[in-house]
Amino acid sequence: MHAIGSPVQRRKLTIYVISAGIAGVAGAIWVQIQGNITPAVYEFELAADVLIMIILGGTGRLYGAFLGVVTFKILENVTETILGTDQPYWMLAIGIVLVFTVLFARHGLLGIFEDFTKALGRTRR
Repeated sequence: MHAIGSPVQRRKLTIYVISAGIAGVAGAIWVQIQGNITPAVYEFELAADVLIMIILGGTGRLYGAFLGVVTFKILENVTETILGTDQPYWMLAIGIVLVFTVLFARHGLLGIFEDFTKALGRTRR
């Protein structure tokens, strides 16, 4: 961006301020909903869940993260509904999907969709 004359530092600062504002609003809403906030909110499981969501959807893509979150939550809810909430079987289901994603869809679930649309475009020609 610097090479085309765009002010890089100002853009970085603007993006940082916008993201800090969004994080602040999210934190305020969280406290209003939960009533309090403790360090337990930032456990390892939350960080691991975020990484799994990103890997499922596809790394390096904004829409991949959204697809990963939707897939993660749907798998969690469907597995809990079918198998019950006594044991966390949803973790097993997500683990299996994660292993297959890493083995067969190197670019995540969004990568599968992109490969499919590219292949579909080639067959139309």
